[in-house]
Amino acid sequence: MESIYQPILNTYSQIINEFPDFIIEKIVSNNEFHDNQVLFAIGKNALILASKLRHKMNFKKIVILQVQGYYDLILRDELSDNIDFFESTHPQVTKINIDNSIKVVEILRQYRDHRLHIIITGGTSAAFAIPEEGVSFEAYREITLEAFEKGFEIENLNLIRSYLDKVKSGKLINLLSNSDIHSWIVSDVVSDDPAYVGSGPTVSRSEFDKSTLKWLRKRLEDRHISFDSLDNRMRMNIKMDNNIIIASRHDLIEQLVDKLRISNIGIEIVDIHITGDYTKVGDRMINKLSRSNNTLLLFAGEPTVDTSYFSNSGKGGRISILLFYLSKRISLFNEAFVIGIATDGQDGSSPHHAYVIDNNTFSRIRDFDDYMTNGDTGNLLSSLNCGLEISTNNINLLDIYLLYLQNETKY
Repeated sequence: MESIYQPILNTYSQIINEFPDFIIEKIVSNNEFHDNQVLFAIGKNALILASKLRHKMNFKKIVILQVQGYYDLILRDELSDNIDFFESTHPQVTKINIDNSIKVVEILRQYRDHRLHIIITGGTSAAFAIPEEGVSFEAYREITLEAFEKGFEIENLNLIRSYLDKVKSGKLINLLSNSDIHSWIVSDVVSDDPAYVGSGPTVSRSEFDKSTLKWLRKRLEDRHISFDSLDNRMRMNIKMDNNIIIASRHDLIEQLVDKLRISNIGIEIVDIHITGDYTKVGDRMINKLSRSNNTLLLFAGEPTVDTSYFSNSGKGGRISILLFYLSKRISLFNEAFVIGIATDGQDGSSPHHAYVIDNNTFSRIRDFDDYMTNGDTGNLLSSLNCGLEISTNNINLLDIYLLYLQNETKY
């Protein structure tokens, strides 16, 4: 079925390669000329976007806080003297992240009389982190790690981070003492709420999940940290109007669908807000697939996977685990395939960031349950030549899944 899906992959590669320029043009078109401007870019896409924007706008200073492993070394080597470049780890906060975040804030405070542009991209929550007063690094790290392992949805995971951190949920505004801040946000969350992207450095939260806060209060009290003090700081309701979602998966999908329809490929957008356990997401996909024929089905979002998978020796991620699970289900069809793509260019620890399976993949898998248990799904799918070598520039816009059924089921 490669003759069917290869044109789809070619189209995706073209769009994702052009997407940084699409983001930059939207930022430029939403701006008025200003003499004294400073740029701060954070996250997985900080370097590529800052590098492009500096050729379109003039900045007195540029500060980049870039997630390791998500950038082109050539771009870093081309940086000019007025650019400060820092790196951070992901997804867990380390002392490197905190030390570099403190340095960034110190630099930005020197330009408090300038207009500050902040580009917020995926990975910001971990990359940009400074523990709140009374919260030690050890407590910060232990609580967030436990929250990861518990499997909180991203909105509630970032709520926990925001309580523990003085640069989240709008608190960065007070820390910088700058009244002229413009945030340009590349959304990597299903809700596209600016308060949730990167834990909202310049956006206060308005919703607080009671069960999440109950869980957090217990962890803080066990460490003799005052929940009420942190809660008071979280509810200061700092307001700033210039928070703009400049790009999201909606833009990518709209461009993808338009180009595929021009190529006479029938496509149906089924659900671009998928969340929840990957098995339930997979079952929904198969139910929809079984009722379709000769139409490409598109899903997007962020299924959740028990993080205990990743603590094992295997190499896998959300894409490979979900497609591995689906391989058994689509084996009941005569002609079908599923493509999964991590738009940020990394599927956990998998060897590839994109995979394709078809109705024959499952028949080539031995010890299916063992691979699932060990989280080694990426390694296995790559060994079966299911890994896809397609372009990436690490623009983080959630996961994309494309499903296709040509004929009816075998049984």
